[in-house]
Amino acid sequence: MDVIIQALIPLFSIILLGYLVGRFKILGMNSAKVLNTFVMKISLPILVFSAVATEPLHRVLNGPFVLAFLLALFIPYIISFIIGRFHGAESISKSALRALAYSLPNTGYMGIPLMHALFGSEGVLIASIATFLTVSIILLTIILCELDRQESCEFKVLVKKTALICIKNPLLIATALGILYSSLQLPMPTPFHTFIELIGNVAGPCALFALGELIVGQSLAKEPIEVSLISIVKLIVQPAIALFFLWNFNVDQTWAIGGFLLSALPTAVILAVLIDYYQTYLQKGLSSILITTISSVGTLLIVIGVASKVWGSIHP
Repeated sequence: MDVIIQALIPLFSIILLGYLVGRFKILGMNSAKVLNTFVMKISLPILVFSAVATEPLHRVLNGPFVLAFLLALFIPYIISFIIGRFHGAESISKSALRALAYSLPNTGYMGIPLMHALFGSEGVLIASIATFLTVSIILLTIILCELDRQESCEFKVLVKKTALICIKNPLLIATALGILYSSLQLPMPTPFHTFIELIGNVAGPCALFALGELIVGQSLAKEPIEVSLISIVKLIVQPAIALFFLWNFNVDQTWAIGGFLLSALPTAVILAVLIDYYQTYLQKGLSSILITTISSVGTLLIVIGVASKVWGSIHP
């Protein structure tokens, strides 16, 4: 456990550093935007491509892991949406965005650096596939929000919008290209491999630093009960669901541990983008990102301890 703590402390220290730099505006007003753009469009995609492309296709397309992780995503999402829609009598958009707060782990910004620190390139591969899978509930949320905005919205329009979202997402493009390269079984030229290693190695620290800057200015909601409930479901209940399916589906040890840890990550930052675009669930949505991120400092240690008991010790 001491080794794990030593691996996690630098990660959260980078997040804290990013927060302090953003809080005191040391790098200026636009630093967070510029750094986020670099991370999301250049550095992280290159790291993801490298991890996926250099692995055999049968390892990339890990069926039991995919099924277990999808169930861990959709079970809390569907339950939350149904409760909000039929018990709270609220709009479809609000129910969908709340469901996303309960179920969407931060596998990109936080998951990839964490898994890289713990498991190296294999960890990046696992986090990349998990990030690819989270798109399913993101696209479902967008479709529901668009249906709410346009009651007469045609199916073709929705398909076009979701396709554009996929085409424009650098992480998804990198994962898809990595899968294609892996399927072709082509050797990686040494100069190109060195290039992507150099660029990809800065992805983790930059992503964590950017995450710290992103949570600057977020505050607690006036109704902390719901935010606390989101934190419990996101950081405790969802990992428990993932643990159940990963164990019962006999997922390989490293992939199982990775899926368990990734499911325990805080609510993803992309929620902030969606709630800002659709202008609903703003305060509680932003608060859920902040509180789950802070709380995950402690809950991740518990999850890692459970993983060590179930699957054996974890060695970064």
